[in-house]
Amino acid sequence: MTIQQPASISLQNSPDHSLSHRVFANDDAAPVLSITVDSSGNVTNKYRLLQPMGELDYFNMTGTSVTISGTSDGSTNMVVVPVATTLSNDSGFDNGGANNGRLRYTGATTRMFHVAVTVSGTPQNVNDIFVFGVAKNGTPDCKVLGSASGTQFSALHCMVELATNGYIELYVGNTTAGRNFTVKSLNIFAMGM
Repeated sequence: MTIQQPASISLQNSPDHSLSHRVFANDDAAPVLSITVDSSGNVTNKYRLLQPMGELDYFNMTGTSVTISGTSDGSTNMVVVPVATTLSNDSGFDNGGANNGRLRYTGATTRMFHVAVTVSGTPQNVNDIFVFGVAKNGTPDCKVLGSASGTQFSALHCMVELATNGYIELYVGNTTAGRNFTVKSLNIFAMGM
């Protein structure tokens, strides 16, 4: 798509000195989209701005057991959650070549992303407490503790910068003992900002 501004527009004569661009497709029959930037820098768009976004989803009542061999302090002994996910890709993401809980950014420009993760599952021992973390390129960063109960549910929201082929995954650790966690649902969503 090309961005064009009609030559006859004088920005000085615009009532609020706003800058207005119309985006045209190479197809004359395509709809016209408009984006307006006012004198304060506020952006108004007529349609949804196309930002890269993708989502992974997993749900299974039986679940998938994640092997955890040692006690975690939130920084060590955290392992990836490799469940069989399904990819929903709006644009700019893929599954890294396998449906295993990895959401990979394929865009050409390094960007910041809002990442939202929800996970639920059951511990091997009802009193175990787990730590969950969003990992960027295999390194857990944004973390949250689960509760000590039969079924645990956690949600995380993080801001993550990703370059081309950078990826996000969920990691888990057991802060009580080296015992497993059975994942029953997982959703990982990323949207460019």
